[in-house]
Amino acid sequence: MKSFLNKFQTMTFDQLLDVNGGYGGGSGGSPSSSSGGGGYSSSTGGLTAHRYVHARERAKVLAAQEAKKNAAKGGGSSYSSPSAGYNALTSGLSAPQYVEARQKAKEREQQEAAAAEAQRQAEIAAQKQAEYEAFSEKIKDAADAAAGKYKAGTFDCDIWVQNTLKDNGIDITNLWGDAYSTNVAGHEEALEGLTTDSPGVGWSVVLMTDSDIYSVNHTGLLKVNEDGSCVLYQNSKYSPSHEDYSSVSAFENAYGYNDFDYLKVKGR
Repeated sequence: MKSFLNKFQTMTFDQLLDVNGGYGGGSGGSPSSSSGGGGYSSSTGGLTAHRYVHARERAKVLAAQEAKKNAAKGGGSSYSSPSAGYNALTSGLSAPQYVEARQKAKEREQQEAAAAEAQRQAEIAAQKQAEYEAFSEKIKDAADAAAGKYKAGTFDCDIWVQNTLKDNGIDITNLWGDAYSTNVAGHEEALEGLTTDSPGVGWSVVLMTDSDIYSVNHTGLLKVNEDGSCVLYQNSKYSPSHEDYSSVSAFENAYGYNDFDYLKVKGR
């Protein structure tokens, strides 16, 4: 008996599968496509049950090695590789259940990524809105601060526009010609091809020329709201620092110039 036990060989799980022909129902260890084992093989993408089990066990080993490697790099025990996550999620599942679980995990990752992107876009929009409102408040404050301080040649309408924009991060000095040496007609000429006949929502420099009423041209900053209403901010000798209008047309009709040109400086 002792001699017999000495010859006893301890076999691994894979060796046992080899001796018994795997899980397949065919002879010679090759599962038949028509047998129970063959059906199992076809559901695992062409692998025999023996190879499927071996591959899954190998994946577990690789996942453990990867986790250990990342922990050694400082990732800590909280690190979980995708392979480790799938193995934990699919432990003990059949091949069809494994495929289904993996697909669901992929769909969940896509949903989480989409939700994260939507949140990021919402935060960007909120930040832009806050910046726009802050900019608008600064323009209003600048117009109020200039009230009653108009002085031709040193602090008139276009000098105020240029300085106010520059103070708030928008320098149009070279674009339209320095206001200290260029008048409104000169600005209009310099901006030819860059202006439009009607402003969009947001902030625009408005150039008012060719009047049958006034002997001088004028400029200011026009804020157009989403509902079509607008507010004119300006440094004027005779007009208020800011004026509200129900529409751009109402503003243009009130001022009576024949030509209005708009240079967009900040969108909504």
